[in-house]
Amino acid sequence: QFSKIASLVLERTGPTSYIYADGSSTTTLKVTAYDSNNDPAGGQRVEINIPTNGGEVLVERLTTDTLGEAEWTVRSSTTVGTYSYTVGSPHSDEVSNSVDLYFLSLDFITTWNTENTSAGSSDADQITLPLENGYSYNFTVDWGDSTTSEITAWDDPDKTHTYAEAGVKTIRIILDVGDSLQSLAFRNTGDRLKITSVDNWGRLSVVTMYEAFWGCENVQIPAI
Repeated sequence: QFSKIASLVLERTGPTSYIYADGSSTTTLKVTAYDSNNDPAGGQRVEINIPTNGGEVLVERLTTDTLGEAEWTVRSSTTVGTYSYTVGSPHSDEVSNSVDLYFLSLDFITTWNTENTSAGSSDADQITLPLENGYSYNFTVDWGDSTTSEITAWDDPDKTHTYAEAGVKTIRIILDVGDSLQSLAFRNTGDRLKITSVDNWGRLSVVTMYEAFWGCENVQIPAI
C-alpha cells in the first residue's frame, strides 16, 4: 500500500503567500498525493515538516482522504521571515514537495535619506511625516535611531524628528489594535524626495491614498 504515493503537491490555500507575524494569524496548507497513474492516493500517510521560531523542525503526521488530500492549519510565527514547509512520505525519501510562507511584520516600514532636501522640506538632518489635517492619528513611530514618538494629531510637533547624524534612515510606524493613521500623503510637498522605499505595508489602513506619493521621485515600492 505504501508504494501508491508517486508524487506529492503541497500548496497554500489562499490568495497570497504571506501572513502577518502576530502569533495568531492562520492559513491552511493542503497536501495532495498521487499514485503512479497520477490518480489520487487516498488513505496514505504523509508528514509535514514544520519550522519554528527557534529553528527547530516539528513533524505533523496526516492521512490523505479519498481524494488524496490532507490539510494542516499553520499558525503564524512571531518572528518575521521566510519559512519553508516540506511534505514527504514516511516510506520514500524520494517523494517530497515544499512551499515557502512569508511571515510579515505588522509595522509600516519605510526608508528615507535625510540629505535629499528640496524646497519646503525639513532640514538635512530631519524627517517630517506627511500627515494631513482632518484625519485621525494615534500611533507610535520608531525613528530608527533608538528613539520613538507617540503621534496623536496631524500637527503633532513630534511628527518631525531631528537626527544626530544625517543619512539613510529606516522608519517603522507601529500600529496596534485601535490605533489609527488615516492619511499619509506627500502631494508634491514636504519631504517628498527624502522617502526612498516602502519596505513593508504592515497593518497600515488609510482612508485615502490620493496623491500619497505624488512628487516622490526617489521612492521605490518593492513591498508586497
